[in-house]
Amino acid sequence: MDYSSETESHSSCSSSSHSFHNPPVDDALLIRDPRHLQRSSEQPLTLQDIRREIQTILRQDISHLTKTENIADDILLSSAILLNFLTCIPRLLANDKDIPVIIAAFSALVTPQFIERLFEYRRISRSAPLRIKAPKDSTVQTWVDVFLARLSLLVGPIAFGTIRIDYPGPICQETIKLQKQDDAVHATSQLPENWHDLKFVIGSHNFSPAAKRIALSLLFAVYVMGPQLTFFGSWQRPRYGDTAWPKPDASLAFKPQKEDLLDCLLIAARQMSSQMQAPSASFDCHGERTSMAMLISLFSVIYDVPDPNTRTLRTVQLRPEGLYYLLDLIWIVIGTENNSFLPLEELDLPQIILLRWGDSVPWSWSIWTDERNANTEHLRLVRLGCTILIGHYFQPCLPPNMRKYLGSTSDVVYLKIYQHHAS
Repeated sequence: MDYSSETESHSSCSSSSHSFHNPPVDDALLIRDPRHLQRSSEQPLTLQDIRREIQTILRQDISHLTKTENIADDILLSSAILLNFLTCIPRLLANDKDIPVIIAAFSALVTPQFIERLFEYRRISRSAPLRIKAPKDSTVQTWVDVFLARLSLLVGPIAFGTIRIDYPGPICQETIKLQKQDDAVHATSQLPENWHDLKFVIGSHNFSPAAKRIALSLLFAVYVMGPQLTFFGSWQRPRYGDTAWPKPDASLAFKPQKEDLLDCLLIAARQMSSQMQAPSASFDCHGERTSMAMLISLFSVIYDVPDPNTRTLRTVQLRPEGLYYLLDLIWIVIGTENNSFLPLEELDLPQIILLRWGDSVPWSWSIWTDERNANTEHLRLVRLGCTILIGHYFQPCLPPNMRKYLGSTSDVVYLKIYQHHAS
């Protein structure tokens, strides 16, 4: 694959409290910034190509890079190839081309090992421009910030299953797209240097809402989408008939930070719930509802934590307050305007994430056995099952293992009567 030294044009970031500085294109930077390389070959990338470039980046000795502050040629080329690939994905998805390759490549890009390595490169790249006369008190936006921003923008479309164009015209569409990309890079540059510190962003008051959304999208991609897509290995979920649909082992990706992430999710849920209780809060905010759905889905795959005494998994016992916050988010994601149990005709992205990603529905049913939750807000989970699960049960993508949670028609009637008398 041939590469030239032509530069890519970048739109300026939106104004903020402090300025941002993009490194200039000169001979010193061309050896360590893949943004200054453009792919000249029109030969399409294969899945093997993507995996090879990922392995090249993972094999690099970080300690050596720390000493030299230069990116080796093979790392430079691999980074440029992957960055270019992320740029092409929206167009390929919109044209319904190479979908299995794109999804398999996406799942390879959102592994904990690769994302952690990207954060290490980001830290090194930030220390490298010391020789550049950047404005004082400015934040250098590295190529890793651009990479992570583009990756986070793909989470929603891939989770939804397609890319829908809702903008009024091509000019406005392109303008909004560029502004959205710039804002995403801006927000990504605010994230902490260490990947393992990303979980503290989602419930912190020290980060912008955009930075929190980026952080939550990356965590959702790594710990929910990655394991689930790796298990399926294709764009469409496999049809196993009446056989069991095994749960992807997402716990392997968490390691020691699993319990820490659980606490951070509860803090973020409390913050989101409090914000939605404000008089000026809008329940129709698509971005906020998407973040809530990602949080619930992420929580659903980690609510079983290792027990140090028995060396087995135990279900997290939530306090009523923490459970209330989570159920409040579910209520908002489903929608509060529809007070009936009639199935929704169409699901938007937040509702699709809640139903099809992670283990939100099995988790909802599992906590019914907790006696401490009797006569509490658990009734909202009934709405989740009736409004979303039943209405879209017969869709091919619904996993067969969820069918055991779907009762007969009489069960549905019972739930409606139960809701009527309990309200």
